[in-house]
Parts: sequence; C-alpha cells; structure tokens
Amino acid sequence: MGVVAARVRPAADGSVEEVEVLAEGSKAPAQVAADVKSFLFARFGLSVDPARIRVARVQEARAMGIPGIRAQVARIGVHRRSGDVEVEVGLRRGPDLRVGRASAPRARTFLPRLAAEAALEAARAAAGADESWAVEDITRLELAGIPALVVAVRCGGEGRKGLLLGTSVIDGDELEAATRAVLDAVNRRLVRKVE
Repeated sequence: MGVVAARVRPAADGSVEEVEVLAEGSKAPAQVAADVKSFLFARFGLSVDPARIRVARVQEARAMGIPGIRAQVARIGVHRRSGDVEVEVGLRRGPDLRVGRASAPRARTFLPRLAAEAALEAARAAAGADESWAVEDITRLELAGIPALVVAVRCGGEGRKGLLLGTSVIDGDELEAATRAVLDAVNRRLVRKVE
C-alpha cells in the first residue's frame, strides 16, 4: 500500500509549486508527505517543502476505479555469448514476474535499445496483449542539463494513433533508463489490460 497517484504542479521558475498525492494504507498523511519529500530528493535532487505536498487518503483505490500498482523493474541482466549480446529484463507487478529478452550481434549492439525491446516484451506478456508491440525508436537527449532517454513504442494501430512515447532520466544506468522509458510509454495500457 502507498501512493497510488500523484501530480506535480511546477512553478514558473521551474521549482515545484505543489505535489498532490492520493495514498491508501495506514500511514498518516504527514508520514506520506515526508516519504514523498525524501523520494523527490533522492531520485531527482528536488528539495520540496512538506507544506507543498498535499495528501488525500482513500480506503481502497480499486474501489474508486484507480488502477493498482504499476509494473516495476525487478532485474536487468546482460549476457554475452559468442558473437551476440542479450539483455534480459524482469518486470514485477504485485506477485507476478514477467521476463523479456532481446539480443543482437555485438558489432551492432546499442544496449539501451535491447533493454527497451526486452522490457517491451515483458510488458506485452504482462498485459496479455494480442496486438504487436515494437520499439520504433530510442534516442538520448539532454533537457535542462539533464541526460534522458526517449522511447517511441508502436502498440498496434497506424500513424500517430498507435505510437506511444516514454521518457526517463538517465540516473547512471542507461539500461534501467531505457526500461523505465518503455514503462512510461505503456504503463497506462498495461494497467488497463491487466485490471
């Protein structure tokens, strides 16, 4: 149990104006706000006054139509054999673990792309999707001085309708960033299919 939904409202100067959090469970709102403050600092280096964190509690998120826990990265592994390299990504959603794999010849390997493809395979298995899902493109860029990965995922459909975009800050590990960018792109679809 914990945070089931959150929204960050930025201020004009780029700082955080307000964080709105919807939480379930037995933690007091003040403790949830302290946890959110710690997470924002540890993950993004943002120092947010706890008074700017608004917490609303619900008894059961599912009863309100709020999706449950989203898929989380359980593990990422790289295996090198003969002339190939394989990336394996495990995604966990509650007790369910799904594993995806992607491989390519070493000479043509861009590991973040393989991680994205493996993550997408695992997400597709978790969703039980019968449509084709594919990584269209992945690119590294810098926004506001912060390195990030952007992934374009094709989930059935043609043109822009079937294209989903996901992003993730590169926090030292490009493979994890690629995996999180894929989840950013498909998590809504994943939650909708699984619930």
